[in-house]
Amino acid sequence: VVGCSRTGKSSLLNRILLNRPTGFSVGASYRPCTKGLWIWDAIVTSPTPGGETRFILLDSEGMDANDADEEQDAMLFALVLLLSSYLIYNSVGAIDEGSLEQISLVTRLSHHIQAQTAGDSRALSALAPYAPSFLWLLRDFALRLTTAEGEEITAEEYLERALAPTPGLGPREGRNRIRTAIAEAFPTRDCFALVRPVTDEAKLANFATVETSDIRALFLEQADALRGKILTEAQPKKVGGHAADGRALLTLAESFATAANSGEVPSIQGAFQRVREDRLEEALAGVVATVLPPEHSEAQEDDETAARMAVGSEEEAKLSNELQAAARR
Repeated sequence: VVGCSRTGKSSLLNRILLNRPTGFSVGASYRPCTKGLWIWDAIVTSPTPGGETRFILLDSEGMDANDADEEQDAMLFALVLLLSSYLIYNSVGAIDEGSLEQISLVTRLSHHIQAQTAGDSRALSALAPYAPSFLWLLRDFALRLTTAEGEEITAEEYLERALAPTPGLGPREGRNRIRTAIAEAFPTRDCFALVRPVTDEAKLANFATVETSDIRALFLEQADALRGKILTEAQPKKVGGHAADGRALLTLAESFATAANSGEVPSIQGAFQRVREDRLEEALAGVVATVLPPEHSEAQEDDETAARMAVGSEEEAKLSNELQAAARR
């Protein structure tokens, strides 16, 4: 989950995906609770016809925090994108010019991610094949989703209309670039709206302590629908067309974080190559262990140790006899 500071990202993960009031740190003050990136220490599972799907929840520091800067925000956004298969952008209210400005750092993704090893590797279109599914979540949304003629539309249609370029010069040109960047970077995208969970401002500020019985019924209904949507639509993170296991995810995280911390641009193909090399080494080790017997099994080592001890005892006895004979002489 990504989004601006103090918009309820951690609360969203707790209430909707962890299905509990507390979990990721939340607070009622203006100071952000989450610094950097945090991973929940337990796997969230969802049953499927063939078994179950396992999810890792990733919470991120809010963008535009008081002690952050645009470069840090852009890098954190890029890291979450690189590690995720399903990315939730959390914002409050309708999609308007202001909310587009808040997500403007998407236009800078090409400066923080290298999609390919050659060619136009930093174009947003090059990033699209590796991008996660994108869900724009509208919090505290109180408007009706209708056209200018009053016809009802879906949240997805509302998003597409909001991303359509608008005519004009000056500031509108900049916002149109943001619209185009979102459309290019996230070919698979959707939108979902949630009403305000409670009407009481004091309870909203301390939402983690609010009892379920005090939460609006419509919010609970929407929250259940959102949870089902995410757990159904989210797909495993893939590397080279194959689902990534825990070891592959760790390799990706290490590769991307190392590049970011050293001031380099994280390379998707470079990280994928590391995963492939790890898989090859693991497969090769398995083949060698299966086809070629180990040079020294535990039993062999025990026999060799016993033989060395026996030889040592014989030599010690021989030396003792020689010393005794010399003493008698």
